[in-house]
Parts: sequence; structure tokens; C-alpha cells
Amino acid sequence: MKIQELKNLNITLLFSAPLNHLLISQDKLSKIFDTSDPQEKIQNFVEAPGLKLMIFPKKDIVFEPARLIVSDKSGIDIEKSALIDDFRKIFNSDSIDSTKVSAYGFNYDVLVEMDDNGKLSDIVGSKLSVLANIKNGGAMVSFEKEGINYVLEIKPAKDKIFLAHLNAHISSNKIPSDPTLKRELAFNFNTFIDILKTI
Repeated sequence: MKIQELKNLNITLLFSAPLNHLLISQDKLSKIFDTSDPQEKIQNFVEAPGLKLMIFPKKDIVFEPARLIVSDKSGIDIEKSALIDDFRKIFNSDSIDSTKVSAYGFNYDVLVEMDDNGKLSDIVGSKLSVLANIKNGGAMVSFEKEGINYVLEIKPAKDKIFLAHLNAHISSNKIPSDPTLKRELAFNFNTFIDILKTI
């Protein structure tokens, strides 16, 4: 499979107790992300029970009951992404209680195209591919590598195009330094790419 486009990447924090949503306000978050560039301004702020969502042109920040998700949807190279910098702004603010972190991880979504020699059986396996009239198919597997728990999903999008997703889950209540997080972000993405190249 070859990558067509990076659609989304995010860093996710899991908490051992619910977030105090009273500490999360549009005004406070707007000040954290204040910029003179109109392309970086908040487009929308959504509030619902147990959910607060800040939507920017190319990123989202989601506060769920016990989870924080910071996403980069710019599609730029991971090395140039501001994802970790944006995450750190939230992490260092008083919007969350960093002592209640129980795990963190990364998620990657890419559009991939099956090579000319690729077959559906490469994804769904030889036993399922013998079913008659299969229109499309996908797969989901979980595995562990070097102490990281991974979930890989491949879903059909159209023709020979698939949406591939990788979740890398790290059970740790300690959030590493920014340089370490950036290395982990790149390392897990490279793990993802290596897997896709073998399919």
C-alpha cells in the first residue's frame, strides 16, 4: 500500500478521574491560542454535557469526561506539525489536572492506495476472500511492540483506496518532555508506515 495523504494525527490523554469542565472556558482557551493569523483563530466552540470542543481551521481540541484529544488536521509533515506545541499549551494550563493522567497515546489516519498487484485477500485474509461477490473489506488487529499497545484498522474508502488508522497506547502517568513526545510521535508513525508498506 502507498500513502496518498495524511488526514489526521492526534495526541490523546486519558485521566483516572473526570475532568473538571468548569475549568475549561472559551475565553481562557482563546487566550492560550491567541494569534494574529486569522487562519489560526477559533472557528467554533461547542459545549455539551461532558464535552467541550474547540474547532480551528486545521486543528481540534476535545475535552471529554476523562479524555483530552488534541488533533492536527493540516496534513503537513509530522516533523513540521505543531501538535506537540499545541498539546503542551493545554497541558501547562490550569484547564486540566495533570496529576490525574493515567495514559497517553497517538492516533494517525492516512488514505492509502492498494498497489496494482494488491488483492483484497491481502487485507481480509484468504479464508474470507473466498466469499462470493465481496465488494470491499477491511481489517482490525491489535498487537504489542516494545511495550506499546497498538490497534491497526484498515477500512475501505472507495475503489482501491482505504482509510488506515493506527492507535499507539502508552500506559504511563508521566508525560515526557516535548522532544521525547516528538520522537515518539515520529517513531510510531514510522512503525505505521512500515506496516502499510508490507500490505
